[in-house]
Amino acid sequence: MSVNDLAEVRTSDGLRVALKALRERKHLSYDTIVRRSGIGKTTLSDILNAKTNLPQWGTLELVLKACEVSPKDLAAWEQAHRRASVAGIGQPLEQITDPFALEVHAAITGSSGAQLTALPPYVPRPHDAELADVVAGALAGVSGIAVLVGGSSAGKTRGLWEALAPLRAAGGWRLWHPVFPTRSESLADLDRVRARTVVWLNETQRYLWGEPGDRAATALQALLDDPSTAPVLVVGTLWPEHHGSLSSDPATAAAKLLRDHEIEVPHAFTGEALHAIHRAAAHDERLADAVEHAEDNQITQYLAGGPELVRRYRFSCSPTAKAIIEVAMDAIQLGHPNDLSFALLRDAAPHYLLSVDRANLSDDWLEKALAETAQPSKGVRGPLTRINPLPTTVGQRRRHRSAATPAGPQFRLADYLDHYGRRHRSRTIAPIGLWEALADHAPTAHLNRLGEAAHARGLYFDAAQLWKNATRHGDARAATSLLTLMAQVTPEDLPTEWVIEHVTDTDSAAVCPLLAKLQELADPGLFDVFIERVVTTVRFDRSTGAPQLLAQLRKTASCTQLQALARRAATTMPVEYGGDASALYEQLLAVGSYTTAEEFAGRATAAMPLDEPFVAGMIEQLLAAGSVDLARALTERALASRDARRTRAIIECLDRWPDHAERSEFLQRATSVTLDNPWEISALLETLHRAGAEEQFDQLSRRAATSVALGDGAGAGVLLVTWWETRSRHAIREFLSRITDIELDHGGGLALLLTALQMVGAHEEFTLLAQRAADRCCHDEPANIAMLLYALHQAGAYELARQVARQAASTACGDARGLAQLLDELQRVGTPEQVTELARRAAATAPLQSPLDVAVLMTQLHRAGTVEELADVAARAATTVAINDLGQVRALLEQYRIIGANSHIDALLHRVTTEAVPYSRFRQADQLYEWLAFNGNLDHIDAIVRHLTAAGQFDKYLHFSGMHEKYRFGRDPDGTPAEPWCWTDLA
Repeated sequence: MSVNDLAEVRTSDGLRVALKALRERKHLSYDTIVRRSGIGKTTLSDILNAKTNLPQWGTLELVLKACEVSPKDLAAWEQAHRRASVAGIGQPLEQITDPFALEVHAAITGSSGAQLTALPPYVPRPHDAELADVVAGALAGVSGIAVLVGGSSAGKTRGLWEALAPLRAAGGWRLWHPVFPTRSESLADLDRVRARTVVWLNETQRYLWGEPGDRAATALQALLDDPSTAPVLVVGTLWPEHHGSLSSDPATAAAKLLRDHEIEVPHAFTGEALHAIHRAAAHDERLADAVEHAEDNQITQYLAGGPELVRRYRFSCSPTAKAIIEVAMDAIQLGHPNDLSFALLRDAAPHYLLSVDRANLSDDWLEKALAETAQPSKGVRGPLTRINPLPTTVGQRRRHRSAATPAGPQFRLADYLDHYGRRHRSRTIAPIGLWEALADHAPTAHLNRLGEAAHARGLYFDAAQLWKNATRHGDARAATSLLTLMAQVTPEDLPTEWVIEHVTDTDSAAVCPLLAKLQELADPGLFDVFIERVVTTVRFDRSTGAPQLLAQLRKTASCTQLQALARRAATTMPVEYGGDASALYEQLLAVGSYTTAEEFAGRATAAMPLDEPFVAGMIEQLLAAGSVDLARALTERALASRDARRTRAIIECLDRWPDHAERSEFLQRATSVTLDNPWEISALLETLHRAGAEEQFDQLSRRAATSVALGDGAGAGVLLVTWWETRSRHAIREFLSRITDIELDHGGGLALLLTALQMVGAHEEFTLLAQRAADRCCHDEPANIAMLLYALHQAGAYELARQVARQAASTACGDARGLAQLLDELQRVGTPEQVTELARRAAATAPLQSPLDVAVLMTQLHRAGTVEELADVAARAATTVAINDLGQVRALLEQYRIIGANSHIDALLHRVTTEAVPYSRFRQADQLYEWLAFNGNLDHIDAIVRHLTAAGQFDKYLHFSGMHEKYRFGRDPDGTPAEPWCWTDLA
């Protein structure tokens, strides 16, 4: 191999480009490259992290020969890489004409045989208008994100596909559908996204699960916040249960990314959309079929063949076909990806068959069963079908899954059946054969999660086996869980030495908890060996983990080790999350690495995201350490954004600023913030007032009074209150001249504004707006009407209050909580006849879904003395309310107890213990347990406790039953305590 052969490569990063190209083009993992070429993991890490000046042609030649790649190929790959970097990732949107390539569901076929379009005509619904607003923002140059949340086959992906039409018409947009090598790993290429790109995240949960997903969410938020890449449009879809899981902890990056960007997709057609689809059905026989036969107007589900799939599964499948479908349902629900291997189906399915069916299995039983489940019905793919290679339609080179993924054919369960299985098999403990097959055949990346699922169901032996298998592949998180479990089961026989030998995970976030566990359990000599390995190999290429690891090792590592570790963390840890950047800076100072801390702070202040609490904290730390120049640079960056919230956070930490003149200059900059949020402007004004910056307070007040966005009225009211409390009469006078122009589309906000107008003595403006509000209140939500009634009554506008009460009693409709609030207000300001009329309307029309909202409505009906209406609501609620929040169920049961409706208590508890609702979604089980125990419902306690185990809440079962010692070794799938086992019993 000559140097001339490598001319194209020499101009770039050489070996680094070669390694990345090998991984993408030859489908080789880095471990495989290391094994074949022998260059060593340390050298590989240095190359990938740009810590060496390679290429060395000898090393490059060694790698290329070992991986059977020619220099000419490598040069072509590098050229393609450069072209893609310039153009950006993805494919021109106008070239993407196949909706099925983006996972839009195929529709059922017609019965006449007539030629039809690929998809039926699209009928927009209210959520499409919300989505169109986000797309319009992107066309206007503003980056945005929209995630459609709805059940399986509700029309989410089709809605996204239709929403792209304006972007296609505008031209110049690209679309990137990241799927390789896996969805969670594919977002590593986010840095290649350029402006005017749609990032298509169908099944968004597959990108945002767990800690890797949180990192992906942080990177996505950084992309959306980056003005240099605007506009970028991120779109995705979620099932409600996935959205609930991702949003359960509001502190996670995934929850923050989704917050206020979710758009609900209804499960059925209603109102004008239902009329529109009836009209469209006259021109498409598929729509006509769906309109005629779909249950509860679930048109899109019928078009996607969902009900037909369920019917096939329940009534038409052979025993073997049904068995492999149930294997898929259970495995996916437990945490296996919806890519199931032939070997997994082969080994697990016999355990789902009756003994007579197992005895009659032929040699090719699985092939026949798979052929049966692959048969389409009405043009829609079958229940369980083989996965075909995806076409290269989104501009990314095709790559195979990692070497850890099982070889051989893969099969996918129809997502409607996945959704059905999560509901109807949620109380079934999978047979032991499935757990054993998962341990043998599941992808290594999912073994830890499957181990967690086994442990959550009390299957401790299977959890240990799955975690051991994951640890054998180097997984530090699985190793931590394994040691924790073994310390409970056999504390005298712990596999600490085996764990230390096999864990190769170098992710600092994963290593931290393992380090703490080994410090607690391992022999000091072994622990020191592990520390030495951690110090030399741990990676900080992700934002989480570095501060925690340094804090942990301060107690155990040597000074030399700490300094080396601190240096590596400071030079390699990303600063994409401000909280970790601030925490690492604090730890670098704590271990005495002052020069390193200063260098890291320089990098962080130039690049860390401007998340307001962390920026302020970083500035305070820099000032405390005497790094005024860096504090100044970060302050300048934050103030340059002109964001009121960030500016307020900066001002709150300027008390320590050493230069008084410079502090005054920063305060002056606060007066030029963007005036798009009256709430934030009000908070900023209060901060300036507390800081004694009266001149800046007056300047910003004058700007806000004439230019701040009025919004829905609530923000305007808050501003008025702020100026009243600070005696800013001139700002109030200027602001009042604009008040009458405010939009009246939100009565709740207007009620707050009316209260503020009354406070500041603006009687003329109050009268004008109050009359306008009273005239249009019948179109508002009942909770907003209740707030308006309160504001009018408190202000002494009794005639207007009576007008609103009359209209509300005869026209108000909406959710149960809002109607309860309005009923409460009517009892104060309305007549008995109006109270009775509204109670009758509420009992007849209020949707009774939330148990807590129903309990609030029943409370108000009880106080109003409307006995018949109370009885109607109580009876209807017992059979219709959602029961997946046991804390809310407890509130409704208590209301039933208060009114003496014992029969409804029994009916509701019967539903809780028998209906096919996933117990894994049950929250606040302890509240219901305590209520049942207090009220003597012991039979229901036993039933609920038993069901908790199948739902993956075995810890609650132990808590309620007190049987910790009985189940020290876990349980078997049949519920009996497991026989004693130890480390040597594991495979």
